[in-house]
Amino acid sequence: PLNYRPIQLQDIATVSKGLAHERSIARSMGKGAIALGFNKQRGSNAVEVGDAIKRQVAAMQSDPNRDIQMGITFDSTTFIRASIHDLLLTLVASAVLTTAVCWVFLGSWSATFNVALAIPTAIFGSFIVMNMLGFTLNTFTLLGLSMAIGVVVDDAIMILENITRHQQMGKPAMLAAQDGTHEIMVATIAASSVLASLFLPVVLLDGILGHYLSQFGLTVCAAVAFSFVEAVTLTPMRLARFHHAPSHHIITQGVSRQMKQWGNRYQTLLEWLLHPRYYRRRTMGILGSALLILGLGGWAGYHVHRELTPYQDTNRMVIMMRGRLGTPLPTMDRAFKQIESMLMKDPSIDRYIGFVGGNQVNSGRIIIQLHSPDKRPKNPRTNRPYTQQEIADGYRSSLKSVRGVRIMIQDAANRAFPDRRGFPIDLGISGPDWKTVVSISQTLQNQLNQSLLFKDVDSDYREGLPEIRLIPNRILAQQHGVSITDIGKTIQSGLSGMIIGQFSDQMRTDIRLRLAIQDRDNINSILQLPVRNSRGELLPISKLVNVIPTRTIQEINRENKRRMISITANLHDGVSQSDAVNTAHQLAKPLLPSGYQLKIGGVGQATTETTQQFIWVLFIGITCSAMVLASLFNHIRLASVVLIAIPFSISGSLISLVLTNQNLHIFSGIGVLLSVGLVLKNAIMMVEMTTNQFNKGTPWHESIITACPIRLRPIIMTSLATIIGAIPAAIMSGPGSETRIPLAISVIGGVLTSTLVSLVLVPTLLSWIKND
Repeated sequence: PLNYRPIQLQDIATVSKGLAHERSIARSMGKGAIALGFNKQRGSNAVEVGDAIKRQVAAMQSDPNRDIQMGITFDSTTFIRASIHDLLLTLVASAVLTTAVCWVFLGSWSATFNVALAIPTAIFGSFIVMNMLGFTLNTFTLLGLSMAIGVVVDDAIMILENITRHQQMGKPAMLAAQDGTHEIMVATIAASSVLASLFLPVVLLDGILGHYLSQFGLTVCAAVAFSFVEAVTLTPMRLARFHHAPSHHIITQGVSRQMKQWGNRYQTLLEWLLHPRYYRRRTMGILGSALLILGLGGWAGYHVHRELTPYQDTNRMVIMMRGRLGTPLPTMDRAFKQIESMLMKDPSIDRYIGFVGGNQVNSGRIIIQLHSPDKRPKNPRTNRPYTQQEIADGYRSSLKSVRGVRIMIQDAANRAFPDRRGFPIDLGISGPDWKTVVSISQTLQNQLNQSLLFKDVDSDYREGLPEIRLIPNRILAQQHGVSITDIGKTIQSGLSGMIIGQFSDQMRTDIRLRLAIQDRDNINSILQLPVRNSRGELLPISKLVNVIPTRTIQEINRENKRRMISITANLHDGVSQSDAVNTAHQLAKPLLPSGYQLKIGGVGQATTETTQQFIWVLFIGITCSAMVLASLFNHIRLASVVLIAIPFSISGSLISLVLTNQNLHIFSGIGVLLSVGLVLKNAIMMVEMTTNQFNKGTPWHESIITACPIRLRPIIMTSLATIIGAIPAAIMSGPGSETRIPLAISVIGGVLTSTLVSLVLVPTLLSWIKND
């Protein structure tokens, strides 16, 4: 619980008397305010902290003797709670749809129930692991669970389908369970091991992104591990005891007939493709088609927009205003009131709180809490509620009428990950000569303003701050017997004050003596300060110093011991962050002499680093998967046939992102990684069944034609379970849907493309291995 001392009216009066010379003003909804901000401690639950603060505010408000209004202007936990709620709905919808797919294909409620039990087993088991590792229910862990729904049933489907096939051969239930499980055990181990090997290297990612992505990866690995254990132990036991005959429902019977037809047609297709007479001609056509898909994937990879995180409608935006250096507080307050008048008339805005002044009198900031999208007015052009970005763009245009200040609007969604200021573009210019750095930064800033990619271009270089320099005249000081140290102490005492004593009232408080505020702001009063010389005479400062009015910069930033100027910018709608960074590089390159550097910082730097780390993690995962497959199959070329599905999975994910106008970021990148692990299962089942048939004495060519159609049914079942399980995340809108939709789309595109290609390409490559 929060400890607080009740604020009394006399406390406010006492504070207000000390504000005779105000340097800051805060208002909320047109009324003066005092703002308190709360951040949770590391490791604590954000929602619980927010609820505790709300209870304290409600308790303080309930005091009838207090006439100070208290309210919560901004609460980030509202978006967190709504996003988690939508994720839980997505999780439940995925589980229901996946179970429905299993029933349609299996045609038996008992079999479906056996498969569906893998879902709570995996999820509850994952909760145990998450609790042991100290994870919370956040966006990444819940995304991992929702995407794992289609994964965890795969092992159970593989086991169940194979046991059912043995039962259809006339074997008793107990023997069918034993033989079916033993026959497919290698494929089940390989599939689960490959998926774990792809996600475990995610823990190697550095920084805050690595922290969250490792939670996603470990959550998926935990779900896969529990589903594997459940599939090879509990599922066969339940099937041996409680499996019943399929139902005679028209849907399940129709699906069963269709699967038989597809199996026969698929076998006929393989016989036609692998016929010795036309083998080379047809396989070259297959390889050519495969290369075409890879080419389309490369084209999509080149054209897909890349960024760190997607733009999210968090119901929050920040308006920043800045006046010229030396702008007084009343001028800033007038601009603040003009902006307030617009905000209070906007029905999209729930509430706001604004600040002007403080350490920098010429600056201000307004934090705006928007209504949720369902409570906002509709945009007549789209007939949908105004988005956060549309509202921000509207204010960019309307606030141009505010004179005397510069207005910038910051995307609050970028504050989710740590960077210097939360802008998607953050450039740093550094070099040995300060004037050259200033010139380069100003030229680059002008070019960025002229570009159609950037908006709200700004820099941290502030020139023109009024300054008065008092330079001691050493000759006159020596003639009058005054030391330079005494001159400095006298000026310091007048401006900053000197402690002349203390008084006690429950605590010891310093008594500081200095000039009155009106004299501290008057250079003539400062120059009349007396300083005593060595002969005991009092002389005014004006006789001992030279007064030099000048202008200077407000602050100087350094990085690696070199002065640096930072340039920040937002992006226009539809502009890729990677394209914007490349454009900035191209504009800056001819401006940089030898010894001067352009550094990409903030979100742009994090995007580049994350992309590089993702590629490295994918490489490690594929290498580990190859080692696992080679050890299980005892054949490196068989492992290579399985791994051939990876580029087609990646190509399908990238093509689906481009076709649906989605960007490549950490969430869709997770979807790409997940689809790679899923599609490898299909190739593993075909290769494993082919080797089993070959080991029984069947010729290699006939083994391929026999084994692949046998595995068609579980391949279609697992792929459809994954695709349909991802559909709720792909279509459900709501808070946080901007992260779920591209992830689900990349999974659907990767699984669909790679499954269709693998069904033809894997048998072809298997035939090549034997022919070689």
